[in-house]
Amino acid sequence: VSGMGLASLYRFVTETGRAKGGLGTPEGGGIAEAYDHDDAARVVIDRFVSLYGAAAGDLALEVVPTGGLYVAGGIAPKLHAQLGAAFVERFVEAFLDKAPMGAVVARTRVTLVNEPAVGLLGAARAAG
Repeated sequence: VSGMGLASLYRFVTETGRAKGGLGTPEGGGIAEAYDHDDAARVVIDRFVSLYGAAAGDLALEVVPTGGLYVAGGIAPKLHAQLGAAFVERFVEAFLDKAPMGAVVARTRVTLVNEPAVGLLGAARAAG
């Protein structure tokens, strides 16, 4: 799940006629910004956020992160900024949809990291 994946999904949806879009050559952040006025962007982002939540839920089942799961990167904060509570609702719904293991996933704390330089800051801290 990535900004490039979001752009690929947008191209697929528009090229196959599943929704109309007018972004031309889209980028992940541009698709998020077009959510309110581009049908394809809306379809793609709604699906993408669900896929993101489902993938995070799968990861939580695989590794059972007792310290929680941290969602970092470029696209998640952009989508959250654009969609607000709708992002959280879609993500969490797909994250928890893991029957019969939903109770295991429900115990996992999920944190959205909004710091764009989190990797650099972590490396600096590790370097001492």
